[in-house]
Formats: sequence, C-alpha cells, structure tokens
Amino acid sequence: MKIRIPDEQLSFASDPKSYHIQNYGGHGYELNSKIGNSSGQEIAIFAGDSFALQYAYGLDHTLRGTGFYIQGQFQHGCLISKSYVRLVNNAPIKGCKETNEALTKALAGNKYPLIVAQHWNGYRGQIQYNGDSKTTSLDDQSYTSILRGALEELRSTASERALLIVGSQPIGPAGAPGECLLRRCFLDQPCEKLLSFRSETSKSEFVNSILRDFAESTPQTYFIDPAKAICQDDNCFTFDNGKILYSDSVHLSKEGSLKTADWLSAEIEKHLE
Repeated sequence: MKIRIPDEQLSFASDPKSYHIQNYGGHGYELNSKIGNSSGQEIAIFAGDSFALQYAYGLDHTLRGTGFYIQGQFQHGCLISKSYVRLVNNAPIKGCKETNEALTKALAGNKYPLIVAQHWNGYRGQIQYNGDSKTTSLDDQSYTSILRGALEELRSTASERALLIVGSQPIGPAGAPGECLLRRCFLDQPCEKLLSFRSETSKSEFVNSILRDFAESTPQTYFIDPAKAICQDDNCFTFDNGKILYSDSVHLSKEGSLKTADWLSAEIEKHLE
C-alpha cells in the first residue's frame, strides 16, 4: 500500500528543492535567533551550521511557553573554529569568521552551557588550517585528527562551562525521503524500503564515534546522540506517522525538529546551573 502523505505536502512533488527550503527545521529563523521566549531568561548558547539551526523550530515550540530562551549563533556551511576555515572555490566561505567572533562575544561574562551541532562529516576535503595552502585529507585517520583538534579548540573556547556536542542525526542509504514519498503513484516505490534503516548503517556512525570518544575522555564535555530521538531498538526512521522527518537527504524537517525537541531540551536541562 502506498504510504499516505498529507495533501498540503503533495504540492511539492515536482519540486524537492522548494520542499526542503519550506520544510527545513531552521526555515524562517535568523542566524542569531533567540530560540524560545525571547523576552525571558537566557539559559544556553547554541552554535553551529545548518545541522544546528535545524533544531530551532522544535526547540522554539518547546521553550516558547517557558520563561527561557537559547541564544543562537549559526552560519550555514561554516565550521565553528578559529583554526580551520572552509573553502568554496578555493576561497574561505563568507560569514564564518564573523560567526566565530560573534560566538566569542556571546560567551563573554557568563557560564551558560555551549551547545554545538555541525555537519561533522560534511567538511572532508573542504577545510584548511589557517595559513596552510592545502585542503585537508579525505582519509579517516587524517580527518579524525583534524576533528579532534577542532573539538579541543571548542573545549578551550567553552572555558569552564559545560560543552554539549550534538552528534549528527542518523543518515540512511536513501536520498531525500520527500523525493520518494511525494511521487504521485499508486504502487509501492522501491525507495520506500530504504525509509528505515539500522543505526549501525548510518553514514553518521563513524564521525559520531569520534565525538563520543572525545566527550567521554574530556571533563565537562557531553555527547548528545540524536539517534535516541529518531531511532527505536536500533531502527531509524525518516518517516513517522504520516510525517516526513527529513527535508532533504540529511537535514531534519520541521517535523523532525519537533520530534527531537523534547529529547534535546531535556538533555540541555541536565547541564543548567
């Protein structure tokens, strides 16, 4: 039987790009948004790229009825690092330096937990050490070393505060679930068999193991695994009860952001002073 999709989403059937833009979990939020009750009390600082901003929709809904907000410092396509820069067409991507500077200012004079989420595995071969003329290697050993260096820098930036490292959400073997599910047809699609997958086959598993190991061996540093909100008994889902959880092949949709919000806010709450 063909999986049922809400009628309002079928209008995107021929335009997956528009579907992603309109349904991405960070759609409509400024890069320095106050997430939650903007007139309330700040409780944490959330920094990162689009893998961080994707949580804005869900966290905003969870925190809006409280007296609290989380200060965001986001920039699409940027690694939160002073030592490493991302290159596009052999030039540093715009906005990354400014985002790192804004984060430094946001951290000054407080001990709010620092939450960081990034497309941890997405910058292979696209970053270089400041002053170096070559981009980084693609092999696992080299990238592990680079990533640990960036994590150590984040730990130093966080100073005495708690550092919460949000791992990459499970990424399965299929492409964007919307591209599969929004096709107009009356027969099952082969791609529907890939809408769920075992957690150990996730494309995020390798990089998350690096993040987990670093957190477990570093004081005041904690790894938060999105799989705990998206997977059940090691089975991960891109589609749940008529709701598409990913806006493209890797980013959480608004529905995915909502699904992870209670879990993520509870994890953050554990480390509030």
